[in-house]
Amino acid sequence: MSYPRIAIAAFALIATMRTGGIVGAAEIRVLSSGSMKAALSQLLPDFEKSSGNTATIEYGPAGAIVGRIQKDDAADVVIVSRSQLQKLESNGKVVQGSLADIAGIALGVAIRKGAPKPDIGTVEAFKRALLSARSIGYRDPITGSTSGIYTAGLI
Repeated sequence: MSYPRIAIAAFALIATMRTGGIVGAAEIRVLSSGSMKAALSQLLPDFEKSSGNTATIEYGPAGAIVGRIQKDDAADVVIVSRSQLQKLESNGKVVQGSLADIAGIALGVAIRKGAPKPDIGTVEAFKRALLSARSIGYRDPITGSTSGIYTAGLI
């Protein structure tokens, strides 16, 4: 099953659970990390057309979304990292057993146009490339960004 079909299936399953069956249209509120914006923006029209339901999606850094849920901001669907969802589940903020993997995120390395391509083929080569870089840019982990937290820990 391709990624878009998985996400549409996830939306449809949630809509069915929320309404107790596909009887009437539902308004589904989604809080999602910003990393999913491009995909969800493309998937939403097909989901709404095929299900008859509508969805409102609010985006933000994953940590900010978790903070909102911890403060009892209600949502039908929460999309953040698995570890963040597990914490919310253990705190009773999301339904037990409702966690589902719908996507994965990869991190990449970019270099300035015209700069020589660094060797990042091994862990040691990657360390050398980072240590020799004049600057390194990444998302501030204080925002709760999953990639920012990971990158800060890596460095």
